[in-house]
Amino acid sequence: MKTDSPAPELSRERGLKGLGSALRWISALMLITGLLLCAGALPLESSLRRLSSFIDGAGPWGPILYGVTYSIATVAMVPGSILTFFAGVSFGLGVGTLTVSIASTAGAALSFLAARRLARKRISRLLEQHPYLTAIDKALEQGGWKTVALMRLSPAIPFNLQNYLWGLTPVRFLSYTLSSWIAMLPGTFLYVYLGYISREAAGAATGEEPLQTARWILLGAGLLATVVATIYVTRLARGQLTSLDKFNRPSPPARGIDLRTILLAAAGVLLLACGLLSRLQPSLLREVLVDLLGPPRAELTESYSANRGESVVDHSLLDSVLRTYVDPEGWVDYPALAANSEELDRYIESLGSQDLDHLGRDERLALLINAYNAFTLRLVLDHHGRIDSILDIPEEIRWENPRWKIGGKSLSLDEIEHDQIRNHFREARIHFALVCAAAGCPPLRPEAYTGAKLEGQLEEQARLVHSKETWLRFDHQEGLLELSPIYEWYYTDFEAISGSVQAHAARYHAALQQAARSGRDIRVRYLDYPWHWELNGRAEKRPR
Repeated sequence: MKTDSPAPELSRERGLKGLGSALRWISALMLITGLLLCAGALPLESSLRRLSSFIDGAGPWGPILYGVTYSIATVAMVPGSILTFFAGVSFGLGVGTLTVSIASTAGAALSFLAARRLARKRISRLLEQHPYLTAIDKALEQGGWKTVALMRLSPAIPFNLQNYLWGLTPVRFLSYTLSSWIAMLPGTFLYVYLGYISREAAGAATGEEPLQTARWILLGAGLLATVVATIYVTRLARGQLTSLDKFNRPSPPARGIDLRTILLAAAGVLLLACGLLSRLQPSLLREVLVDLLGPPRAELTESYSANRGESVVDHSLLDSVLRTYVDPEGWVDYPALAANSEELDRYIESLGSQDLDHLGRDERLALLINAYNAFTLRLVLDHHGRIDSILDIPEEIRWENPRWKIGGKSLSLDEIEHDQIRNHFREARIHFALVCAAAGCPPLRPEAYTGAKLEGQLEEQARLVHSKETWLRFDHQEGLLELSPIYEWYYTDFEAISGSVQAHAARYHAALQQAARSGRDIRVRYLDYPWHWELNGRAEKRPR
């Protein structure tokens, strides 16, 4: 009796299995590609610089905060070399090396445990189908700490990727952790040293060549370690293969296109699309991040269009303070002002009883700018001698503390800037007039703003800022415009006034304006390293 052959059904099953496997590999590739594209578009470097500035002002908690951040970043597969470099910038050689060594090992251990917990059993089942891979798996177990140490010295496989890959192997946790810690020390020390030297002797030609040589030596040693590790693992794998006598084991059920495969494919397509969009429209992702993490958006509407106010505010007390204690470049003599703060305090007291309802548009705006700057001076004086940066002041009493009075209202510095000014004045030049007491802020004007002279003062202040390389650099040949982070944080304000940040900057820069008119394609990059959070005191005075 003739029976139907099972061949067509078997062929169909194998086809589905092959299609599902191919789809999963393609999906995984799309996920990885999308992640890399998104990561490349993220402002990681500028974010790390700001993180370094913030943690540097956290005092003794700084290394702990940095270590926790480093461990989390390691698990999230953020490139560790940048973080390690900035540990040297922030903490110096000894504390930086110790902090990164502990944090990187902790992050590596967490990644290892996550991979071991989530995927090791599944990997073991898959290896049963492939004798050669099984041999390598056993070779890794036999090699233990030696193999881990050699691969840690290798540049072939990224540090963060290794953390997860080792979790998929049978290597013991303790052996992995100890050998990783010891083998990572040379690289940790080098990158921390690079950051430390950069901080101590930035721009010094004498330090440049030795550092480059050391880096090449480390890379050469890493390449040699890669060869040694490869030979070592190969020999152990060959030995394990010869000892295997049973390769034929029951195969697990074929896995075709199931729900998990479909979800993985959908996630891959979505992430790849986001990655491509971030590369084709890099400013879009940056704007989303600024909107989420930066200052709030503002209406930028004119609520006080007329200048027919009945009152004129007397700013002579503040004017006297600024002319006496602020030099022409905007640096403040805080010690002298701390010893003679009576005029500043009298001016601040007068603001509390000021009647804003009878002020015209320019008088009101001049008062709010002066109030912000005067309150900031007072805030620094309250902590004089105990801080080196505005960030050293506890967050709860810094910019969000409603301790300042204007016209009978208690306001915070943030409320003055975002609510009272940005939401009621269509004026982007205020970002060059409000000074947060940091060296990277625009310079504090050595005179008070007044309603009668406000237009000229704001225009002069904007042109001053755009004439200094601390806040603007333009390479006409390369078509590269580098702008202060102010333009990044408040891009919506500048776009509302001029259409784009490039167009707004061009208003105050002749060469940039000429390039824009000629139709030159101009790339924008934001300056990070000049943004110093040290106080804008004369003791920290530097060329602008």
